Amino acid sequence: MPTLKERLTRLEAKTTATTPIDIEFHIVSVVTSEDERRGTWYRNTEYLPYPCTTFYAASVAEFEALRDQHAPGLF
Repeated sequence: MPTLKERLTRLEAKTTATTPIDIEFHIVSVVTSEDERRGTWYRNTEYLPYPCTTFYAASVAEFEALRDQHAPGLF
């Protein structure tokens, strides 16, 4: 698996003034089944240099489903 540095180097090679890099941070918050935030995500864009989305999930499968719901809104 490539390191983060290797991945960034490849990305920088593809970047030009007309095709900038868009960065968004994803945070996974593992919650219990009783947590009212479970199955939701929140995208924070205020007061941050990059957008940040927090996903609230009780399992990997739930996180992947939330990520799939979130992704169409990015493009």
